[in-house]
Amino acid sequence: MQNNFQTDNADFFTIKSDTRHLPPIAQMVRVAQETPYYCGPAVVQMLATAHRIFFEQTEVVIAGGVSQKIKEKGMTIAEIAQAMSRILPSHLPNTQFWYKPFSTISELSQLVNVFEHPVGVEWQGLFDYPDEEDDDEDDDDDPGHYSIITAINTRDNIVRLADPDRHYAGNDRRFSIMEFERRWWDINQIVDPITASVKEIDDYHMMFIIARAEESFPEDFGMLRR
Repeated sequence: MQNNFQTDNADFFTIKSDTRHLPPIAQMVRVAQETPYYCGPAVVQMLATAHRIFFEQTEVVIAGGVSQKIKEKGMTIAEIAQAMSRILPSHLPNTQFWYKPFSTISELSQLVNVFEHPVGVEWQGLFDYPDEEDDDEDDDDDPGHYSIITAINTRDNIVRLADPDRHYAGNDRRFSIMEFERRWWDINQIVDPITASVKEIDDYHMMFIIARAEESFPEDFGMLRR
C-alpha cells in the first residue's frame, strides 16, 4: 500500500494537489507525532488533511487546554473534541468533529468502506520495536494510544491502521480484526480541578471522525458532536 507521508510541514499539500476529486480516505496525509505523547494531536491533524485542512499539532494541545498535563496524561477524547471545536471553525467552518464510544466493527467498516472516511480510534497500542539507546527519556509508558483505521476487510479479517508513532508513521500497520478488537479500549483517569477527586472514564470502542457539515451519516451512527 502506497501512503502519502509528510514529515516537513512546509508546502504540506503539494503532494496531494491532484487529489481534490478523491474521497477523504484517499486524501489523508500520514504524519508522525512530534513528541512521544502527541499521538492525539497527530491523529486529528491527519484526519483534517483528509479535508485539505492543515494545522500544527501544538495548536491542538493549546486549544485543548492540555499544555501542562499532556506529558503525563496525554489527551482525552473530550479534550480533543474541545480543541476541534475551536480549531475547525477558523480553518474550514463547514467541518465538524464527531465521536462515539461503544462502537462496533460493523460501524467502522461502514465508515471506511461505504462513506470512505478515515476513522480515529483509541486503543491499547502495540509497540513491538526494541528499546533504543537514543529513545527520549520522556517516552510515554501508557499503552493508551490513538491511531486511524484506513482499511478494514471483514471477509479477510484484516484491519489497517495509520499509526503516528515515529517507528510506524508512513506505513500503515496490519492486524487481524480480532487482534485489534481485543485492544480497542482505553481507560482514562480524570482529575476534578476543584475537588481533586479522580474519576475513571471508560473509552471502550471509541471512534471519531471529521466530516463535512452537510453530511448526515455521523448522526445516523449515533455519533456525538462537540
